Amino acid sequence: MARLRFIPLNGSFEKLLARSRADQPTYPGGLDPRPGFDTFNRSIRLPRGEDSFRQAGETILTWGLQRGAGLRVEPDTPRVAVGSTTVLGIGVAGLYLAFPCRVNEVYQEPTRLGFSYLTLPGHPECGMERFLVELAPDGTVQASVTAISRPGNLLVSLAGPVGRAAQRRTADRYLAVL
Repeated sequence: MARLRFIPLNGSFEKLLARSRADQPTYPGGLDPRPGFDTFNRSIRLPRGEDSFRQAGETILTWGLQRGAGLRVEPDTPRVAVGSTTVLGIGVAGLYLAFPCRVNEVYQEPTRLGFSYLTLPGHPECGMERFLVELAPDGTVQASVTAISRPGNLLVSLAGPVGRAAQRRTADRYLAVL
């Protein structure tokens, strides 16, 4: 299991981002649950129509969910791209807890916009997360967050249900942004 990465509040996310670019994901990808991994999905309906769909998609594809949920975001690129690396962070006790990730899929289809990322070493979890908005033929718009994960280190493992609750709360905060 990997150790957590912390950055001082005035520290350099750029240095961790540079180091993380060479790291390999800690999860192979795909939406098929692996033994020992938990899966959850949260979804909400958004206002109907193409404009709602496009606006939600733009928010997702430019890290707007993460920023809106209160995370610091240090991406390779301002818009998600397959293979790009980012470091997310949340302030805890004078430090940022860092979440290094790599984008592995981007969905830019007429009725589906979003992306998924895989965790990198130092992320508290081992797994993937997908952020997606879909437009149905009847104009219905649905946004979802799907995660497949297990604790990435002993400390997170010891947190047990508290860690899972925090993960689900964060997913709810992402969707509240939309």
